Amino acid sequence: MIANDADSMFTLLDEHIAKRNDYLLAKKAAIEKLTQSVASAETNDNEVLLYFLYSELATEYDAYNYDSALVYAKKRIKLAYKLKDKTKIAFANSETANTLIRRGHYKEAIDSLLSIKSSDLPPDKRIKHYGFLARAYYELADYNRDRYFSPGYRKVAESYIDSIKIQSNENSFQLLWFEGLKFLARYDLNKAVVYYERILEDIKINLRQKAGVHSALGYIYREFKQPEKAKYHTINSAICDLMLSTKESMALTSLAEQLYYEGDIKRAYKYILIAKEDADFYGAKLRQLTISVLLPQIEAAQLNLLEKKRRLMFQSILVIGLIALIITTLAFISFLQLKRLRRARKVILHTNSELTDLTDKLREANKIKTEYIGYYFNFSTQYIDKLEGLTKVINSFLLNRNLDGIERAVKNINPKQEREKLFKNFDEYFLHIFPEFVVKFNQLLEPDAQIETTDNKQLTNDLRIFALIRLGVKDNENIAKILGFSVNTVYTYKTKIKKKAIIPSNEFEEKIMEIKAV
Repeated sequence: MIANDADSMFTLLDEHIAKRNDYLLAKKAAIEKLTQSVASAETNDNEVLLYFLYSELATEYDAYNYDSALVYAKKRIKLAYKLKDKTKIAFANSETANTLIRRGHYKEAIDSLLSIKSSDLPPDKRIKHYGFLARAYYELADYNRDRYFSPGYRKVAESYIDSIKIQSNENSFQLLWFEGLKFLARYDLNKAVVYYERILEDIKINLRQKAGVHSALGYIYREFKQPEKAKYHTINSAICDLMLSTKESMALTSLAEQLYYEGDIKRAYKYILIAKEDADFYGAKLRQLTISVLLPQIEAAQLNLLEKKRRLMFQSILVIGLIALIITTLAFISFLQLKRLRRARKVILHTNSELTDLTDKLREANKIKTEYIGYYFNFSTQYIDKLEGLTKVINSFLLNRNLDGIERAVKNINPKQEREKLFKNFDEYFLHIFPEFVVKFNQLLEPDAQIETTDNKQLTNDLRIFALIRLGVKDNENIAKILGFSVNTVYTYKTKIKKKAIIPSNEFEEKIMEIKAV
């Protein structure tokens, strides 16, 4: 891509940026049309049609608005269970996990994906399912950047790509994409680029797929030290994202970073602000974290650029200082520039404060995920060991046809005791991360309503409900499933506590979320 080509590509990109609102209106119109169809289907109680409409809405919101995507994804799951269709149930849960991956909820997504029987999915959906698993493990590895866990996550991701390879056509987009992703994760870029270039040359793909392929090639050519090719592909990826109103994307961020290092600060600043707006709109944690690191550097360079312009202006004033009128005019312009700089500095200071707060929250979220992933694997290992022991005992009794022994072994299984052990382990891990939780919780209650625990490492049912809320589990139904309660019981516990609070009940959960981890 020569200089003139680069200029024409940037001109094309800026034209699409100018049309952002038009693309957004088209997106909203499509969503509104589907929403009206949903209302009609709900009126006619057409559950099968509703299931597909919920799927369409979840797809429209995917990569555009996380909260809305999740709302319709959950409605699709609920309706699938109501229809008692195992294929629809598996598909709904699989697609919802993909939405969780986009937000950065990797553990929750992986737990959901692993709970699905791939045999319940048709072949094409099964390939997508394996793709979600591969992507989840790759992104978890990148998010953790840990020498101990990350290699294992990448190895698991590759195993799912092997599953895709077994079930895919050798010339399919899915196979070529994930084979390229495998070598990209290994940093074997010479092999990765072959697959992505082949997709563009030989396969008909849609805008979303094209955005992903161009994004990958942009990264590869940047690593190859071929900046013009890198910009060509990254700009194409950004244009596809703009046309789709995709908010969860990396193209503009990557482009801004490359331009920053090339010294094109003005464009870099323009594009990073748009990328930040999109990431904040969607709520993509990994994207926000990346931008939070890059944005202050670009803003500082932008300020330096403005400062250089101001100095040049001042030098010009000195050169033509004999002409009083021009001196006065330029002095006035300089004053206005200084005023703008002060406003810009205030904006940057405010932005940096917000970014610092966001970074702290992300660090806390990362600590919580890291602690609970370790807890999950430790507890799961213990439980599997116990099941293996029980299996061996029962197999022994079966070989000896000892039915009494089998009966005794079964009676030794105590679900209540296992649940209590689960709660005990949960409480210990939670209080390890939030050692001041009980104290801070009691500070929100009236003096005669303080909750006392018999054991410093054990929570009461009331405390356990709000501990789950602090971890982000806010839905009463999910809390009830975890604790083995009914939804009404959870609601009763929460209402009882809020009535004893010294603050308005609608602010109580917000105060709980402010309790800090160590």
